[in-house]
Amino acid sequence: MRRLAVERLSASRARPREVTLLPEERTAELFAFGEIPDANTAPDISVLVRNHGQFERAVEARVRTLYCEFEDPKRYRAAVQFVRREAGPETSIWVAPPRIS
Repeated sequence: MRRLAVERLSASRARPREVTLLPEERTAELFAFGEIPDANTAPDISVLVRNHGQFERAVEARVRTLYCEFEDPKRYRAAVQFVRREAGPETSIWVAPPRIS
């Protein structure tokens, strides 16, 4: 009996999972606490950068939200100016000051 149970369990784990999409009304009920993203809305990503190389790559990749955590606080001003000059108004830049441990 135990062997039969193990065989059935192994067989059920080997099958791919079935995914059922919910109708719009049910989806709206599930996400009533927030706004449901439109199917045409592009995904967005926020990036934390800790050095200038990461910062430049994130701007080149057109990341729209940047959090900067530089060791040298003097670099923040240059980073903000760079974003305003190169990335445009759709990109926001935020300061994430270094943590003290």
